[in-house]
Amino acid sequence: MPRKLLLASVVCAALSGCGRPPAIPERQEAAGSRPPAATTNAAPIAPDQDFVVSNPVQHDNLIIFPVLSTALQSDDRFVTLNEGLKAGTVEIREVGARLDAVPQSEEGVQTAVNQSDADQPAVEDDAETPGTQDEDPIFGDNDVNRLVVINRSGKPLYLMPGEIIVGGSQDRTIGEEMVIAPTGKPVPIDVFCVEHGRWGMRDVTAASLVLDEVADESADAEALASEANSGKFVAQAGSLSKLSRLAVQAGEGQQKVWDEVAKANDASGVNWSSGAFTANYVDKAVLERLKPYLDALSASISSQERVVGVVVAINGKVETVDVFESTPLFLKLWPQLMKSYALDALQLRDAADVKKASSRSEAEAFLASILQDQDAEHRKTEGGLVVSRHETDDRISFSAGAMGGMGGGMGMGGFGGPVHSSGYSK
Repeated sequence: MPRKLLLASVVCAALSGCGRPPAIPERQEAAGSRPPAATTNAAPIAPDQDFVVSNPVQHDNLIIFPVLSTALQSDDRFVTLNEGLKAGTVEIREVGARLDAVPQSEEGVQTAVNQSDADQPAVEDDAETPGTQDEDPIFGDNDVNRLVVINRSGKPLYLMPGEIIVGGSQDRTIGEEMVIAPTGKPVPIDVFCVEHGRWGMRDVTAASLVLDEVADESADAEALASEANSGKFVAQAGSLSKLSRLAVQAGEGQQKVWDEVAKANDASGVNWSSGAFTANYVDKAVLERLKPYLDALSASISSQERVVGVVVAINGKVETVDVFESTPLFLKLWPQLMKSYALDALQLRDAADVKKASSRSEAEAFLASILQDQDAEHRKTEGGLVVSRHETDDRISFSAGAMGGMGGGMGMGGFGGPVHSSGYSK
């Protein structure tokens, strides 16, 4: 369906309240799709409308509005970072991870460097070293803002900005929206550091404590810790909270990311010496305070039929939108996104400017405004994605997957529309 029609219909729903049937009409489900979940009381549907906003679920100061697709979107064409790391089909490592690991102090603090391509270590062709060219064409010392990823999963790997990876010389976050083809070859990717005070190996005991919380339950945390100290990234810890994630997506530089990470850690009351954002998802006291949000809201959203995204409100203000191309992709990313929304809500729980609860019409209007945004700039990233960005006085939005703004347009690199649309209020 043309995206221009989508924009018109969402705007109509948000601003004029046109046609409000009580729920998504029943449609013939495709073979192999998810079984029907709990009935939802969704917002209006027009014949040419792709998304609707369903009734909210709430815990304390956090309200989440499910965004549902009117037609079944069940294509599971991507592997996610968490899936690939757990299965061992995706590998991420430091640029210099083939070098022998040498224990280093956690006292050294990195200088803020956001290197350009011209500053990156050159790829050498060392013909005199037997086997190295085929074995690993990426050489050089560890780099704060560059890692190497290898995808052997058989599916394209989707990487979302703000995903936290644990290991290596310091924990990092994915720096831009990308898709990595399953070629089995090393591909350099841009990242940001989210652990300002460490550059070197973690003590195995300390690393094991971290991995006990963020790695797969069946994994041997001590064995993973040893792998991490060889330069690998062995687990995905979740997603950054709003302002840290926005600093990453907006390309505001390493120092800004460190600043926002420090603010988030202060707001949570975590005080690891290395300043790792990961502490927010490992610290027992923070986890105990996050748990009621997760228990109350996680399953309520994931059980919604045809859910592809959410609109998030905290303290009565709509803060964030995340909408994905399919239900499977959203559901795979939902646990980490839910944690990040809960962390934002927890950190703003005692804010003085708490308002009344947000209404569904406010959520609809915010989603409509994001969908109307036309890109002020765009650039092509790894895998053929085009990331578009638009900013106004009250919001900033991003779209990854298609040339043009949030409404889509001519596909790039085999993608026919946005893989992920996101927006943030200011």
